[in-house]
Amino acid sequence: MDMRAARAASNARLSFLFPVMSTPPTLYECIKTPPRRLVCPNLDNANLISSPPDTMPYLNAETCGWIVGMRQASLPFQAISDLAGVPLTMVYETMKKYKHFGTVQTEKKTRHPPITTTQDRQELDRIITRGRCLTVAQVTDLLTHQVSTRTIQHKIHKLGKQSRIAPQKPYLRRLAFAHAHCHWTINNWAWVIWMDESTFKLGKKVDWVCAWQTPQEKWQLENHVVNHSSGRQTLIVWGAFCTAMQAPLVFLNG
Repeated sequence: MDMRAARAASNARLSFLFPVMSTPPTLYECIKTPPRRLVCPNLDNANLISSPPDTMPYLNAETCGWIVGMRQASLPFQAISDLAGVPLTMVYETMKKYKHFGTVQTEKKTRHPPITTTQDRQELDRIITRGRCLTVAQVTDLLTHQVSTRTIQHKIHKLGKQSRIAPQKPYLRRLAFAHAHCHWTINNWAWVIWMDESTFKLGKKVDWVCAWQTPQEKWQLENHVVNHSSGRQTLIVWGAFCTAMQAPLVFLNG
Protein backbone atom coordinates (compact mmCIF):
# COMPACT_ATOMS: atom_id res chain seq x y z
CA MET A 1 0.00 0.00 0.00
CA ASP A 2 1.45 3.36 -1.02
CA MET A 3 1.54 6.48 1.17
CA ARG A 4 -1.55 7.99 -0.47
CA ALA A 5 -3.68 4.91 0.23
CA ALA A 6 -2.49 4.72 3.85
CA ARG A 7 -3.40 8.37 4.38
CA ALA A 8 -6.86 7.80 2.89
CA ALA A 9 -7.43 4.82 5.21
CA SER A 10 -6.39 6.87 8.24
CA ASN A 11 -8.77 9.68 7.27
CA ALA A 12 -11.59 7.15 6.96
CA ARG A 13 -10.96 5.93 10.51
CA LEU A 14 -11.17 9.52 11.80
CA SER A 15 -14.35 10.46 9.95
CA PHE A 16 -16.66 9.13 12.71
CA LEU A 17 -15.10 11.58 15.18
CA PHE A 18 -15.83 14.71 13.13
CA PRO A 19 -19.37 14.46 11.71
CA VAL A 20 -19.86 18.26 11.67
CA MET A 21 -16.98 18.88 9.27
CA SER A 22 -17.34 18.52 5.52
CA THR A 23 -13.79 17.16 5.33
CA PRO A 24 -12.29 15.48 8.41
CA PRO A 25 -8.76 16.52 9.38
CA THR A 26 -5.99 14.34 8.10
CA LEU A 27 -3.77 12.25 10.34
CA TYR A 28 -0.93 14.72 9.83
CA GLU A 29 -3.15 17.62 11.00
CA CYS A 30 -4.28 15.72 14.10
CA ILE A 31 -0.72 14.83 15.07
CA LYS A 32 0.63 18.31 14.50
CA THR A 33 -2.33 19.99 16.25
CA PRO A 34 -2.85 19.02 19.92
CA PRO A 35 -6.48 18.49 20.98
CA ARG A 36 -6.44 21.77 22.91
CA ARG A 37 -5.81 23.75 19.72
CA LEU A 38 -7.63 21.71 17.06
CA VAL A 39 -10.19 24.00 15.35
CA CYS A 40 -12.96 23.55 12.88
CA PRO A 41 -12.83 26.00 9.93
CA ASN A 42 -16.51 25.45 9.13
CA LEU A 43 -17.67 26.56 12.63
CA ASP A 44 -15.95 29.96 12.99
CA ASN A 45 -12.83 28.44 14.53
CA ALA A 46 -14.86 26.94 17.37
CA ASN A 47 -13.03 24.43 19.50
CA LEU A 48 -13.94 21.02 18.17
CA ILE A 49 -11.95 19.11 20.78
CA SER A 50 -11.24 20.60 24.17
CA SER A 51 -9.07 18.64 26.51
CA PRO A 52 -9.85 19.13 30.22
CA PRO A 53 -7.65 21.06 32.64
CA ASP A 54 -4.81 19.22 34.31
CA THR A 55 -6.63 19.25 37.65
CA MET A 56 -9.62 17.26 36.35
CA PRO A 57 -9.50 13.54 37.17
CA TYR A 58 -11.37 12.55 33.98
CA LEU A 59 -11.36 13.21 30.24
CA ASN A 60 -14.26 14.65 28.28
CA ALA A 61 -15.82 12.79 25.37
CA GLU A 62 -14.04 14.87 22.71
CA THR A 63 -10.58 14.14 24.07
CA CYS A 64 -11.42 10.44 24.46
CA GLY A 65 -12.57 10.37 20.83
CA TRP A 66 -9.35 12.02 19.72
CA ILE A 67 -7.34 9.36 21.61
CA VAL A 68 -9.34 6.55 19.99
CA GLY A 69 -8.84 8.06 16.53
CA MET A 70 -5.11 8.42 17.03
CA ARG A 71 -4.83 4.83 18.24
CA GLN A 72 -6.85 3.52 15.29
CA ALA A 73 -4.47 5.44 13.07
CA SER A 74 -1.67 3.26 14.54
CA LEU A 75 -0.13 6.03 16.64
CA PRO A 76 1.81 4.66 19.67
CA PHE A 77 0.34 5.05 23.15
CA GLN A 78 3.23 7.15 24.38
CA ALA A 79 2.94 9.54 21.42
CA ILE A 80 -0.79 9.95 22.07
CA SER A 81 -0.08 10.66 25.75
CA ASP A 82 2.51 13.30 24.87
CA LEU A 83 0.32 15.03 22.26
CA ALA A 84 -2.83 15.04 24.42
CA GLY A 85 -0.97 16.00 27.59
CA VAL A 86 -2.60 13.26 29.65
CA PRO A 87 -1.06 10.41 31.66
CA LEU A 88 -0.32 7.20 29.81
CA THR A 89 -2.66 5.24 32.08
CA MET A 90 -5.59 7.41 30.94
CA VAL A 91 -4.83 6.54 27.33
CA TYR A 92 -4.85 2.82 28.19
CA GLU A 93 -8.09 3.14 30.15
CA THR A 94 -9.77 5.07 27.33
CA MET A 95 -8.91 2.38 24.78
CA LYS A 96 -9.97 -0.36 27.20
CA LYS A 97 -13.34 1.33 27.68
CA TYR A 98 -13.81 1.80 23.93
CA LYS A 99 -13.04 -1.87 23.18
CA HIS A 100 -15.40 -3.05 25.92
CA PHE A 101 -18.38 -0.73 25.35
CA GLY A 102 -17.80 0.38 21.76
CA THR A 103 -18.11 4.06 22.69
CA VAL A 104 -16.33 6.75 24.67
CA GLN A 105 -19.55 8.34 25.96
CA THR A 106 -20.20 7.95 29.68
CA GLU A 107 -23.49 6.25 30.39
CA LYS A 108 -25.95 8.14 32.54
CA LYS A 109 -25.98 6.74 36.04
CA THR A 110 -29.30 5.44 37.28
CA ARG A 111 -30.52 6.33 40.74
CA HIS A 112 -30.60 3.67 43.39
CA PRO A 113 -34.21 2.60 43.97
CA PRO A 114 -35.65 3.77 47.30
CA ILE A 115 -35.50 1.18 50.05
CA THR A 116 -39.02 2.06 51.25
CA THR A 117 -42.19 1.99 49.20
CA THR A 118 -45.22 4.24 49.34
CA GLN A 119 -47.02 1.68 51.52
CA ASP A 120 -44.07 1.66 53.94
CA ARG A 121 -44.19 5.45 54.27
CA GLN A 122 -47.95 5.38 54.85
CA GLU A 123 -47.50 2.72 57.54
CA LEU A 124 -44.76 4.81 59.13
CA ASP A 125 -47.05 7.84 59.21
CA ARG A 126 -49.80 5.83 60.92
CA ILE A 127 -47.42 4.45 63.56
CA ILE A 128 -45.99 7.81 64.61
CA THR A 129 -49.46 9.38 64.57
CA ARG A 130 -50.80 6.77 67.01
CA GLY A 131 -47.66 6.63 69.14
CA ARG A 132 -46.13 10.08 69.11
CA CYS A 133 -43.87 9.37 72.09
CA LEU A 134 -42.25 6.27 70.55
CA THR A 135 -38.52 6.26 69.96
CA VAL A 136 -36.98 5.61 66.55
CA ALA A 137 -35.94 2.11 67.62
CA GLN A 138 -39.50 1.30 68.74
CA VAL A 139 -40.94 2.61 65.47
CA THR A 140 -38.45 0.49 63.50
CA ASP A 141 -39.52 -2.66 65.37
CA LEU A 142 -43.19 -1.99 64.59
CA LEU A 143 -42.63 -1.63 60.84
CA THR A 144 -43.32 -4.59 58.56
CA HIS A 145 -40.36 -3.77 56.31
CA GLN A 146 -37.26 -3.90 58.48
CA VAL A 147 -34.70 -1.19 57.68
CA SER A 148 -32.11 0.67 59.71
CA THR A 149 -33.12 3.15 62.40
CA ARG A 150 -31.19 5.89 60.61
CA THR A 151 -33.30 5.36 57.48
CA ILE A 152 -36.51 5.47 59.53
CA GLN A 153 -35.42 8.71 61.18
CA HIS A 154 -34.67 10.22 57.76
CA LYS A 155 -38.09 9.13 56.42
CA ILE A 156 -39.87 10.63 59.46
CA HIS A 157 -38.13 13.94 58.82
CA LYS A 158 -39.24 13.68 55.18
CA LEU A 159 -42.82 13.52 56.47
CA GLY A 160 -42.26 16.90 58.14
CA LYS A 161 -42.24 15.58 61.71
CA GLN A 162 -39.53 16.23 64.30
CA SER A 163 -38.98 14.81 67.78
CA ARG A 164 -39.67 17.71 70.13
CA ILE A 165 -40.14 17.97 73.89
CA ALA A 166 -43.83 17.57 74.64
CA PRO A 167 -45.26 20.61 76.48
CA GLN A 168 -47.18 20.13 79.70
CA LYS A 169 -50.93 20.36 79.61
CA PRO A 170 -51.98 23.97 80.40
CA TYR A 171 -54.11 24.76 83.41
CA LEU A 172 -57.47 25.85 82.03
CA ARG A 173 -58.78 27.12 85.41
CA ARG A 174 -56.27 29.97 85.33
CA LEU A 175 -57.56 31.07 81.93
CA ALA A 176 -61.18 30.97 83.16
CA PHE A 177 -60.22 33.02 86.24
CA ALA A 178 -58.53 35.65 84.06
CA HIS A 179 -61.60 35.99 81.84
CA ALA A 180 -63.89 36.33 84.88
CA HIS A 181 -61.82 39.11 86.54
CA CYS A 182 -60.44 41.05 83.58
CA HIS A 183 -62.70 44.06 84.42
CA TRP A 184 -61.34 44.53 87.99
CA THR A 185 -59.55 47.76 88.87
CA ILE A 186 -56.36 48.29 90.91
CA ASN A 187 -58.43 49.03 94.04
CA ASN A 188 -60.23 45.73 93.69
CA TRP A 189 -56.95 43.81 93.45
CA ALA A 190 -55.57 45.64 96.51
CA TRP A 191 -57.91 43.61 98.74
CA VAL A 192 -56.69 40.28 97.38
CA ILE A 193 -54.10 38.12 99.12
CA TRP A 194 -52.01 36.27 96.57
CA MET A 195 -50.89 32.79 97.51
CA ASP A 196 -48.83 30.35 95.51
CA GLU A 197 -46.93 27.15 95.99
CA SER A 198 -44.15 25.47 94.06
CA THR A 199 -43.34 21.78 94.08
CA PHE A 200 -39.78 20.49 93.76
CA LYS A 201 -38.92 16.86 93.08
CA LEU A 202 -35.98 15.51 95.06
CA GLY A 203 -34.03 12.52 93.83
CA LYS A 204 -33.63 11.10 90.34
CA LYS A 205 -34.06 13.55 87.50
CA VAL A 206 -37.12 13.01 85.36
CA ASP A 207 -36.33 12.49 81.67
CA TRP A 208 -37.96 14.73 79.13
CA VAL A 209 -40.78 13.17 77.11
CA CYS A 210 -40.49 13.74 73.35
CA ALA A 211 -43.25 13.48 70.76
CA TRP A 212 -43.22 13.33 66.96
CA GLN A 213 -44.92 16.48 65.72
CA THR A 214 -44.89 19.16 63.07
CA PRO A 215 -44.52 22.84 64.05
CA GLN A 216 -48.30 23.27 63.68
CA GLU A 217 -49.10 20.30 65.96
CA LYS A 218 -47.22 21.50 69.05
CA TRP A 219 -50.28 22.49 71.09
CA GLN A 220 -52.54 19.64 70.06
CA LEU A 221 -53.84 17.61 72.99
CA GLU A 222 -52.23 14.34 71.88
CA ASN A 223 -48.79 15.98 72.01
CA HIS A 224 -49.09 17.03 75.68
CA VAL A 225 -47.96 15.17 78.77
CA VAL A 226 -50.10 15.14 81.91
CA ASN A 227 -48.55 16.02 85.28
CA HIS A 228 -48.72 13.10 87.70
CA SER A 229 -46.98 11.94 90.83
CA SER A 230 -43.68 10.18 90.23
CA GLY A 231 -43.33 8.57 93.68
CA ARG A 232 -40.23 10.59 94.56
CA GLN A 233 -39.74 12.84 97.59
CA THR A 234 -41.51 16.16 97.12
CA LEU A 235 -40.76 19.53 98.71
CA ILE A 236 -43.54 22.12 98.66
CA VAL A 237 -42.77 25.81 99.15
CA TRP A 238 -45.75 28.02 100.04
CA GLY A 239 -45.88 31.82 100.11
CA ALA A 240 -48.39 34.70 100.21
CA PHE A 241 -48.39 38.47 99.76
CA CYS A 242 -50.77 41.39 99.34
CA THR A 243 -50.46 45.08 98.67
CA ALA A 244 -49.36 45.98 102.22
CA MET A 245 -47.32 42.98 103.40
CA GLN A 246 -45.53 39.75 102.53
CA ALA A 247 -45.91 36.47 104.42
CA PRO A 248 -42.89 34.26 105.22
CA LEU A 249 -42.16 31.20 103.12
CA VAL A 250 -43.45 27.88 104.43
CA PHE A 251 -41.65 24.62 103.55
CA LEU A 252 -43.70 21.42 103.53
CA ASN A 253 -42.38 17.89 102.91
CA GLY A 254 -44.77 16.03 100.69
